[in-house]
Amino acid sequence: MRRNRVGKKKEAANMINNMLDVSGKVALVTGAASGMGLATARAFAEAGAAVVLADVRQELVKAEPKSWPRPATRHLRSGAT
Repeated sequence: MRRNRVGKKKEAANMINNMLDVSGKVALVTGAASGMGLATARAFAEAGAAVVLADVRQELVKAEPKSWPRPATRHLRSGAT
């Protein structure tokens, strides 16, 4: 019985790790010029995701990620309506 529970725990841990693996994925982050949006975008980039940064303050979004790890970073101008 114990061996079965250990196997299920490992299986669950592997499933969670696979869900959290963002390498090779694309993350779209709005509000990426500062604060939580910027921190989220940086975390995705450091985890290996290609990041699309969107914010109304496009000049800040373009300036920030030059020192970030790549695969790719793109910028979008977003507007509030």
